[in-house]
Amino acid sequence: MTKGCEIHVLSNTHWDREWVHSYQRVRIMLVEMMDQLLDILDKDPRYKHYHLDSQTIPLEDYLEIRPENRERLKKHIQSRQLLIGPWYILPDEFLVSGESLVRNLLHGHKVAQQFGAVMKVGYTPFSWGQISQLPQIYSGFGIDTVLFYRGINRVVAPKSEFIWEGADGTRVLASRFTVWPRYNFWYFIYRPVAFGLFPTDRAYDWKRHDLPFRMCDEFSCQESYNLLVPSQNPHWELLRDCVQQTKQDHLKDANTNILLWMQGHDSSAPIPLVPKIIEEANELFPQDKMIHSSFPAYIDKLKEALNGKDLEVLKGEMRYVNVDGQAVDLFGYVLSARMYLKQLNTAVENKLQRWTDPFAGFCWALGEEHPTTLLDLAWKYLLTNQAHDSIGGCSVDAVHKDMLYRFRQCDEISETVLQKSFQKIVRQIDHSDQDKDALFLVVFNPLSTERTEVVKAVLDLPGEIEAKSLAILDADGEEMDIQMVSKERTVALVEQLVDVPLSVWVDRFTLHFTAKAIPLFGYRTFRILPKKTIKRNVGSLIPASNSPQVSEPAGGLATAVNTMENEHLVVRINSDGTLHVTDKSTGQVFNRLGYFEDEGEAGNAWLHILPEGDLRMDTLGTGASIYIEEDGPLSATFRIEFALRLPIGLDDRRKRRSEGQVDCRIISYVTLRKGARRVEIKTRVNNQARDHRLRVIFSTGLAQATTSCAEGQFDVVERPIAHPDTSNWAERPMFDYPQRSFVDVSDGEHGLAILNKGLTEYEVREDKDHSIALTLMRCFRFQLCCRNVGGRWLEWEDQPDSQMQGWHEFEYAIYPHCGRWTDSDVFAQAHGFNLPLRLAQCEQHQGVLPKALSFLTIEPKELVSSGIKRSESGEAIIVRVFNPTSEKVKGRIEFFEPLRSARLVRLDEQPVEELKVKEGNRVEIGAGPEKIVTVEMTPA
Repeated sequence: MTKGCEIHVLSNTHWDREWVHSYQRVRIMLVEMMDQLLDILDKDPRYKHYHLDSQTIPLEDYLEIRPENRERLKKHIQSRQLLIGPWYILPDEFLVSGESLVRNLLHGHKVAQQFGAVMKVGYTPFSWGQISQLPQIYSGFGIDTVLFYRGINRVVAPKSEFIWEGADGTRVLASRFTVWPRYNFWYFIYRPVAFGLFPTDRAYDWKRHDLPFRMCDEFSCQESYNLLVPSQNPHWELLRDCVQQTKQDHLKDANTNILLWMQGHDSSAPIPLVPKIIEEANELFPQDKMIHSSFPAYIDKLKEALNGKDLEVLKGEMRYVNVDGQAVDLFGYVLSARMYLKQLNTAVENKLQRWTDPFAGFCWALGEEHPTTLLDLAWKYLLTNQAHDSIGGCSVDAVHKDMLYRFRQCDEISETVLQKSFQKIVRQIDHSDQDKDALFLVVFNPLSTERTEVVKAVLDLPGEIEAKSLAILDADGEEMDIQMVSKERTVALVEQLVDVPLSVWVDRFTLHFTAKAIPLFGYRTFRILPKKTIKRNVGSLIPASNSPQVSEPAGGLATAVNTMENEHLVVRINSDGTLHVTDKSTGQVFNRLGYFEDEGEAGNAWLHILPEGDLRMDTLGTGASIYIEEDGPLSATFRIEFALRLPIGLDDRRKRRSEGQVDCRIISYVTLRKGARRVEIKTRVNNQARDHRLRVIFSTGLAQATTSCAEGQFDVVERPIAHPDTSNWAERPMFDYPQRSFVDVSDGEHGLAILNKGLTEYEVREDKDHSIALTLMRCFRFQLCCRNVGGRWLEWEDQPDSQMQGWHEFEYAIYPHCGRWTDSDVFAQAHGFNLPLRLAQCEQHQGVLPKALSFLTIEPKELVSSGIKRSESGEAIIVRVFNPTSEKVKGRIEFFEPLRSARLVRLDEQPVEELKVKEGNRVEIGAGPEKIVTVEMTPA
């Protein structure tokens, strides 16, 4: 054995806020744990340090119940006995946006600083794999180390320590730990010494007589036992061998003699016995030094010992599975567990981050009060839902029901604040040059590109006008194209704080119209003009028919009973419901787009496992019912219906799919709009089957493509299509990958991007068509993957929501383009699909703002906007962009108001460099390949 090791023992708890129990039940456990911790820290000077596993939200949860203990906590945090942060909660990195990760760290720092100290170590005991930009994100908070264990293995990283180079080239010191990563001391030393139990010992012995307690009535009989008087009878005779073996195993991986041993587990309490174990070990091994330590102390010693050593450099994202059985499994299929949570998260993220935050900031710059407290609350609801076991969809049903409530609260706050922001802006727009009875439509755009799009509007005209139709005019009097859908007379409600609600009769017109040249990060107003006669040749609703044999409409986008066409695309619906799309600019044809495929699921939230003898079922070649739902010169929609017959579930042995079958109805609405370069699809599925995975497949036909490219967190991640030989791998390989708003396949000349709203898992198959498979749902029986007892998973049979029964809705789009994603507008198309224009109606009013305004300009298009918000200081606007390309980009940011100053800041908003303000409101920036750039702009 190597002599002279310095062994740092770190006491911690991996506190899952909710997982196998709901939040409130876990919080009561948290209060008990924290009470014990404070007593130990108060009374035992040998107990030097304790870690809340890099998060801060347990402090808030605890103090809501024990507010009297705030000063006790502050004392131990300020003395560095209790180490907290840098995160607010422990997220899954792939299932949330990059901006959410930044805000999570910002909020974690804010909470930690209220108590006096934040741990500046990138301890990352969460996430199923690590994103490519995590080194850059940590660096943006002054953190230059990353310690993680899931997503890395001993084949890729033979030694514990290595250099991790992020997508942009940022380098950090990284560690994958060693054997049994975040709990080696717990399993190899503490449990043997305290109980005589070894890592594989997971069965309870009734002879311990620890007063096991369990509810046994019919209401709670499924709950676990609790040990009311847990016993410890230390086996000191085992300590020497345990320490010696653990040290030997660790030194096989280590680059130095500075070793890290972790003493903690899921939802574990502080163990008073630990200092005694350390003392006894130091007596047994005088040549070594075992310390009850902290992460900062360990990192300082490790850096000193590594000084001058040539460490291996690993690059990019870390999603490696367990190849040789010596690492922790990736468990990456949380990507598709309870997909409805991922969809909700994306929708709420988009509203809060891309709409509400920016427009609240613009209103603040206009002199309005900033709704800081409300937005902080919205962010808290969102972030608490992004804890890894929560957003991962791998918890019990009660947890995910709570998440639905929190998503709703975040959405309601975000939507209401956003509407208030629109009201404040509209109140300042000047329409005084129009007559007093004039009505206006204001169209808002949250993207960094000007947009001309066909949008749907629902407009009211006063009932006394008795208008038969209406026109929409821009500021120059040019009439916009309109496609009328419906008209009805109804009663609208008028709310006010100074009187009771009033009612008014209105004629309500539902229509499509071309919203022309909507400024980036801004708005444009249009005049609504009532008409006494119906305008001809504007298109009209064609009611859905039970027969595909309908008369061909004049002037509509539908050119046949199964075809629609605009300036850029021809979309033909094949008899089996798949799409045949021609890109008119290149002549490239994509066929067999959008068929459905189903396979069995014998796995759980973490694992996708095919049943024995499973056969895929698909809709190729089947007969689909095809109807024209709507048609006109601006928008056409076809409805496609299937009845997919699937096995009811798995058989009693849960090995094969059952013989019995059930129909699952699938309805897709395929829409093409004038001027659009993408085909939008909304699919509704009535899922009556269990234990299966349903995907929608797009045959790209791009046989020469070698990689797929998908939006990640501040990045576009390129992944190989070809599969390596995995026949001897310990963990089943995963070729389903994470994505944000798009996945793209290109052969260099032509490309096909599949856009999505919150559908976080895709695969590009290694077949002749290089088909893109987009997961819609993965239905499974809930099993607790981390509690393998006797080769079996523990199951909670009363978690029906994991089977996703009933109706579900999914939205995705097809965008053919030339070249690679960098040669086309994939980002603009994907973000435009996710962030449709918003519309508001108002009447004539005097103000100071023009009829069209861009609050912010970001150029060129290669710079992608990530977040716009008021600064943490409350004195400036923060603008964050990233460059996803491999080339350096020079750009500019222009504010609508004069600027007093501007500077580059880190992600934590600490200053980096002063920027020269040009022409009073413009700054120039440079962004290297894959770089995130954050600018602080202070209005004059």
